Amino acid sequence: GERNLRGVINRLLRVTPGEWPKLVHFGLLGFLLQMGLGIGFAAGDAAFLAHAGASRLALIFMMTPAVMLLYTGIFSYLLVRFSIDRVVDITVALLVVGGLIWATLLGHGFPARYELPVYIGLKLYLAMWYIALYSLFWNYTDSYFNIQDGKRLFPLLAAATALGTTFGGLIVHELAGRISLHSFFLIWAAIALVTIPVALRLRHRFARIADSE
Repeated sequence: GERNLRGVINRLLRVTPGEWPKLVHFGLLGFLLQMGLGIGFAAGDAAFLAHAGASRLALIFMMTPAVMLLYTGIFSYLLVRFSIDRVVDITVALLVVGGLIWATLLGHGFPARYELPVYIGLKLYLAMWYIALYSLFWNYTDSYFNIQDGKRLFPLLAAATALGTTFGGLIVHELAGRISLHSFFLIWAAIALVTIPVALRLRHRFARIADSE
């Protein structure tokens, strides 16, 4: 009965039994990255609207393309200069450091005249990571799955990332009013820290497509 159930699930999801470990590892990586981002976005957006106001969103929309252009250039350079594994390491390290910096800044306060620039900076920081983590995760995933496997499995990985974003938002919803704003960025940093061993285990257990050919 249990074997038949597993067979039905595998056929329904179009996953072969041997693919589950790899799928779970990448799904967990995407889940953690997006859960942290979901926490940062939900908390950061609420703080931006409260301190900068919805009228400032137009400014953010105009500045976001510049952030995208800057990140694209940096990301392209890093991919040429380092392996995708090393870029993942750098990214996760920056998530940890960035979370700690924002937690410190928001937790200790700053002069009122700097409030608007700080919250605009926070919103652009979040916009950068929205672009960066999306690009990084799918580039990384693409280096471990061939085209045929990717077509079958990427919808499941996309579901894992969407679930991570949802969980991040739920965490903020449940804890809002109980903990301060800066604490959410500490949680984001902690989640990024937990992501490190997941990424390390993944690369040691599975070979990149280029390395296995």
